[in-house]
Amino acid sequence: MAWRVLTRSDILTKLSGGELESIEAQFESSGTTLSVLIAQATDRVRGYISAHAANTLGPEGTLPERLIADTVAYLIPELYGHTAGLLIDLSDTRKEAAERAEKLFRNVAAGRYLVEDPETAGDDNKATITPSVTSKTRYFTRQSQDGI
Repeated sequence: MAWRVLTRSDILTKLSGGELESIEAQFESSGTTLSVLIAQATDRVRGYISAHAANTLGPEGTLPERLIADTVAYLIPELYGHTAGLLIDLSDTRKEAAERAEKLFRNVAAGRYLVEDPETAGDDNKATITPSVTSKTRYFTRQSQDGI
């Protein structure tokens, strides 16, 4: 599986009918856009991924394919939060999906859920310095401290 950008089409898989168009029409009053919210959600998920040292981030703005659906589930309540705030969720299905997604992201950060390595690493993969611990070196002994 590859790393890729989250798209409008991905969001349409979780919304029905003209929901997305209705949400986008209300964005004008809040001064935001769908692309901004997608970028924010992507950055947040990438933060969870990079929290675990064994994970390697893909190119900027991309996510692993296996986290796309969960990122969309997390994003839907956020989309409604930038509108009149009325989430169409009669049985709390969307709210629960967003909570499950957040839990999955925490598991990614803890290393309990594996994300695939990207084919090419992104620029924000920083080399980390790991300390090396050697045997204790004793600089002072009882005898060298006698008389102080």
